[in-house]
Amino acid sequence: MTMDCDLTVNINLYNLEDVKFEGSKYVLTSPRSLEACSRLGVKPVELLYRPLSEFQEELLPQDVPLRTIYTVFDESEQIRQKKLKLCREERSRIMQEEKRSAARSSLKSRLATMPSEDVSDKKTKDLNKTSSKSGVTFKTGIKGKPLYRPAEKESTKLHRELLSKKDRNPTLFKPSSVKGRPKSASSRTQQRCAPSV
Repeated sequence: MTMDCDLTVNINLYNLEDVKFEGSKYVLTSPRSLEACSRLGVKPVELLYRPLSEFQEELLPQDVPLRTIYTVFDESEQIRQKKLKLCREERSRIMQEEKRSAARSSLKSRLATMPSEDVSDKKTKDLNKTSSKSGVTFKTGIKGKPLYRPAEKESTKLHRELLSKKDRNPTLFKPSSVKGRPKSASSRTQQRCAPSV
């Protein structure tokens, strides 16, 4: 059955072995299938099924034993099946990438049409949503960006360091050797000025 196949017929990695495409001059016409083959370095012709009779016609005149021809056929078919499987997986990845990029572009277009104040408010709300899900809270500054406070980081770092020293050598931090915080002058004067009854 000979078929004049133009590019309007969709031959992809899932239907390339269909009988109706047997006489086609194209192996694949689907852009994603062709892209998958290209990414993996597989020629589409390598994915076509070759019957045992082709191997026999090719190898019997060279005096190759029939058993060897069967082995070559089996190995060739296994390799073809592996390539076909890998190409199909790559085609699925390509489709997922296209879906993700389409979703990103639609989100960008929606954000671009929003007024600038709404965009910054939306970013702040999104940041608060994600932080509340993870149990972490952020202080936000201008346009919803988290504030960076190196002094707080340094203070936390020193506190941890002090605690680790205390854990390593508890004798240095006995309650008797550590003096309490001095009372402020205002609290001392209040005690002196209090009327005695």
